[in-house]
Amino acid sequence: MKELNDRFANYIEKIRSLEKQNQTLKMEIEHARYDKKNEDYLLSEKESSIFSENETLKIDNSILNQKIKELQIRLTNESNGRREAEERITNLLESTSSEFLSLQQKYNQQTEMISNLKKLIQINKK
Repeated sequence: MKELNDRFANYIEKIRSLEKQNQTLKMEIEHARYDKKNEDYLLSEKESSIFSENETLKIDNSILNQKIKELQIRLTNESNGRREAEERITNLLESTSSEFLSLQQKYNQQTEMISNLKKLIQINKK
């Protein structure tokens, strides 16, 4: 009978040990499930954040592309304006040069006439 009691006590001890192991495993499983849910939540949050950041970057990219187009149009307009201004300056320089030559010829003619008149006056004085 004592042997049966000892065997029974060992059996009960083994059952208690297994129950403790079972409780420990249950807790580990619950922790793993919690960690998995937490990890899934964090990944979902990160994915949502990345998606939001991506949308913001798309909007920023679109705005920058629009600004680039506006600047290209402005550059084209400014270049055309500059070309027109340079053409006007060239035309004014040509016009001014021809007027200058014309005035210089008139000046030379008048100087020559004055010189001739002075000579005539001197001749008449004598």
